[in-house]
Amino acid sequence: MDSFTHILLPEQTLSSLLWRSPFVVTRAGYYEKPLNYSVSRISHSEAVLILCVDGKGFVRYKGKDYNCAKGWLTFLEPDLPHDYGAVADDPWTILWLHFIGDGIPALIDLFQKNNLEPVSYQPGYKGISEKMIDIIRLLNDFDNLLDIQKACSVLQSLLLDILSSGTYLSSDRQYIRQAIQFMKNHLFDNIDLAAIAEHLGITTFHVIRLFRDALKVTPMQYYHTMQINEALHLLQDTDMTVTEISQQLNFSSSFYFSQAFKKKIGLSPAAYRKETRK
Repeated sequence: MDSFTHILLPEQTLSSLLWRSPFVVTRAGYYEKPLNYSVSRISHSEAVLILCVDGKGFVRYKGKDYNCAKGWLTFLEPDLPHDYGAVADDPWTILWLHFIGDGIPALIDLFQKNNLEPVSYQPGYKGISEKMIDIIRLLNDFDNLLDIQKACSVLQSLLLDILSSGTYLSSDRQYIRQAIQFMKNHLFDNIDLAAIAEHLGITTFHVIRLFRDALKVTPMQYYHTMQINEALHLLQDTDMTVTEISQQLNFSSSFYFSQAFKKKIGLSPAAYRKETRK
């Protein structure tokens, strides 16, 4: 990436995505040791994530002053005053993104319930960094809504990583992480809700509540999104036919797979492959 990268998405693009995802990236970027860099806002309509990957910076938020260094992550809620910037003698290098969406109130609630500080050191900051870079690259290279939808999916996964980053995980978050790992392990098996609940040793109702409270989707919606994301990769990077992909992902038929794909992406599998190979 360039030492200064700032990507702003068109408003009409964002409005078409809000109904599809609980979190939608509006802008993102990378600043490498910017001199005399600071931001002061009385209010801001978007949530903000900032990851320091080198150097030092400061954040003033909710009546507290924070000193940030490598591995420190900042989460700023919408509509609250805040200040942040680079320290003069060793300016920070940051990855940052802004986002909107109906899932933000639930995200804020989870931060509060789990006593997570808005500015904190992240032991797994390298994984967070990789996902933020993926988001920036997807937005920087996008030529259709599909790339932005991928970026939103990465953001949702990133937020779950942040919520699960503490040394102590609440039982709810442990269940969610275990469920998602189970889904990943059985991505090609077309599992159902009962199988997920049985693996966790809880009721199907409990699984649904956990996902709705934390991620604003049902477990099966999350699982099918994972399958469709895998299908995007297979369509773009392999020569497998649509029928072969539907069989690989264990859909009941290629017709049902195509219907599910178009409902999620807005294009048929064949049309998506054509778009990505222009």
